[in-house]
Amino acid sequence: MKRQTNSWAEAFLRTYTMPFAFLGISTALSISYTLLLSPRSRASLDLWASTNLANLHSHPLEAMLASPFLGGPAPWGDLALTTVALFLLTARLDNLPATVIVGSAQTLGSLISQYVTELRIASGSAPDSLRTATDIGPSYVLVAALSALVVAGRKPVLRIGSLGTLAALSPGLFADLGQLTVPAIGHTVALVVGVLLAIAIPNAGRRRARGNDQTVAAHPPTARRPAGRPGPVTAPRARSGPESVRSPRGGPRC
Repeated sequence: MKRQTNSWAEAFLRTYTMPFAFLGISTALSISYTLLLSPRSRASLDLWASTNLANLHSHPLEAMLASPFLGGPAPWGDLALTTVALFLLTARLDNLPATVIVGSAQTLGSLISQYVTELRIASGSAPDSLRTATDIGPSYVLVAALSALVVAGRKPVLRIGSLGTLAALSPGLFADLGQLTVPAIGHTVALVVGVLLAIAIPNAGRRRARGNDQTVAAHPPTARRPAGRPGPVTAPRARSGPESVRSPRGGPRC
């Protein structure tokens, strides 16, 4: 019984590796952030992990990796909602496709929003202080997961629930899109990426499966006679014409 329980737990962890990894890393960082760090250390960590223009020039990889796992001084609501969305998305598409969707949304949302900010600073329509603005949190991941579930959710209740959650969050996500703020642009990009990849990835999987089915149909496996049971021996028939040469696969060699 204990072995069966362990096997079930291992299978569950393998099935939801990505959501568990996100939950574990985010929880550990959030607990350390709120309980162990001083306000000054928190501000320094937030600034270092932000995907702002300064960090994307100095340490882009570290900022990209750290940013979605830090939720600021009150991370638990966003962490819980994002974790649920990731579990649902992984259950629908598996670990690798779900990781590709949210990872692409996080990366493109950060890069495009900061590129627009750099253009605004260069044109004089935005202050230079935005180069070091704080930009952390899992919101790009959350928006991408919810938008992907709206498109790829198997059950209508899942699609409607994801759409309703996006609608409820939209005032805080897209309110400043007209002012081209970093969060609004990043959330918009994450939404578009989530929708497009949720359409493309399942279709690619279906095309691969269809191709495999056609290959199997064109070349069905041949039945093998069990060893030790020779079939009936028949005498070869005499050929009246010239003998044809056959390839090892059985067809006439041209």
